[in-house]
Amino acid sequence: PSIGWTAMHSDLADRQRTSVYFLSSPDGSFNHSHAAQNSFVVHSQGQRLALSSGYYDFYGSDHHEQWTRQSKSKNAITFDGGKGQPVHNMSARGRTTVFRQDDDMAVVVGDATEAYGNGMTKVIRTMAYLRPKTILVYDRLQAKKPRRWEWNFHALSKIMDFGPNAAAITNGPASLCIEMLAGPEMKLTMTDRFSADPDSKIGDYAAQWHGVFATREPTASAEILALMTVDCAPSSVADLAPQNGGGYSLKLDGLELIIDASGAMRRN
Repeated sequence: PSIGWTAMHSDLADRQRTSVYFLSSPDGSFNHSHAAQNSFVVHSQGQRLALSSGYYDFYGSDHHEQWTRQSKSKNAITFDGGKGQPVHNMSARGRTTVFRQDDDMAVVVGDATEAYGNGMTKVIRTMAYLRPKTILVYDRLQAKKPRRWEWNFHALSKIMDFGPNAAAITNGPASLCIEMLAGPEMKLTMTDRFSADPDSKIGDYAAQWHGVFATREPTASAEILALMTVDCAPSSVADLAPQNGGGYSLKLDGLELIIDASGAMRRN
């Protein structure tokens, strides 16, 4: 909690393991820290799947400032066309409020409300890693005025588009399928462009792919529940229902789960 990093692994001793990393840090976005509160990355079989995108061509370059440091370059929430947390700001803090694990599941909750500021009144993200293949992501979002919410994700190769609510990332033998299970109606867009390119005089930088699930209509609040499956493993979701006051209940591969309005998750 003191640095805000959480690491969750299928099996730490296995070199081919799946690893899920989550950040909600009190250190803000100052100096070498980025505007990345409540962001995550996913690796599997030694390959990067959902990655923190962009390059470090040099400190303070156009690419570094306008892309790599920005929330839109992370697997994080933005709004209204890529607006996110401020950069170079020690007050852009997150808090890791919950972490618990047992043999087959790890759960972390981050509160990035302070990091966003800008009229945002609640930005809470829950990540639950159900070892070895399944990841649930729950976002509870509120603002003082309606926003078009954006759920960003990034990959090294072209993202496969499976319609408005689903996509897949591949890298060598590894893959990650992503599906929006619940929330406002959304639209998926993809690009391989940065808002500012890295400096080609310094190196040869390969293209990266950037996906955004964006709500079609602005709303002052939103709850988004996403499912990610490593190796695109088949998964069964049943009895998905909203909870009074916020959160969801569902059966995932036969396991009964409840996520409450605070983001806390438990077995039923």
